[in-house]
This record gives sequence, structure tokens and C-alpha cells, in this order.
Amino acid sequence: MYLNEKDHTKDYKSLVRTHREIRIGDTTVKIGRKRSIGEYQPRKFELERTNVWSFPEGGGNSPKRLQEKLASQMVRNLILRYSKPEERILDQICGSGTVLKECKILGRRDIGVDINYDYINANFDRLNFDYTH
Repeated sequence: MYLNEKDHTKDYKSLVRTHREIRIGDTTVKIGRKRSIGEYQPRKFELERTNVWSFPEGGGNSPKRLQEKLASQMVRNLILRYSKPEERILDQICGSGTVLKECKILGRRDIGVDINYDYINANFDRLNFDYTH
């Protein structure tokens, strides 16, 4: 399965019409509503200047119901350092969607792939927020 708006929108909209939440393991995730993001970048973010990076906060920049496994600071550093706006980024194991969220905020086009169909739906829902550059 992959997260691609053209191919997945119909399935996602059908799911939202019939369900208000999905379960991923032991976690229940509400779906079908417009999202808002309180912070558009990690706190105290600075582009790393050395080849030794430390992110002690880990992936704590999202609601606990669908916890990010990657630190947003790390993902943001990689995207800013190795891509340009409008370039396409492939996340082959998109999981909770940290890379996809950062791509949307930083103006990169993204493709998310995951073996778990529920994660695809949760990410489609999670990326349902407005952000203009």
C-alpha cells in the first residue's frame, strides 16, 4: 500500500463515511476531521552544523495516540540538508508519518509507503491540515 492522493482518496473517503476511528494495535485514532497543528517546527530548532547529531527529546512532537518514532528535528535536518522545495521524497516505511508531515510543512512533495493499511489511513487523516508557505 502507498499513500498517494490520486489512488487512495476514494478508499479514505469511503472509510471516513462509515467509521469515526480506526485501531492500530492497541491504539484508537479518530479520523475524518480537519487537523490543526500547534507547532510547525520542533522547539529550539537549528539546522545541525556538524556530523554528530543528538536529539534527546526523540519523537515527542505528536499526539501520544499515534506517536512519532523519529525525532522531528532529525527528519527536518535531513529534508532541509538533502532536498529542495518541490522535490519529491519517498518514505518507504511511513509508519506514523513524521517524514510526510515535515515534507508538507517544508514544501516537499512526498510519497508514503507502508505495509499496514491502517497506518496509511491514519496518515491520510493526519495530513489533513492547511499550511501555506
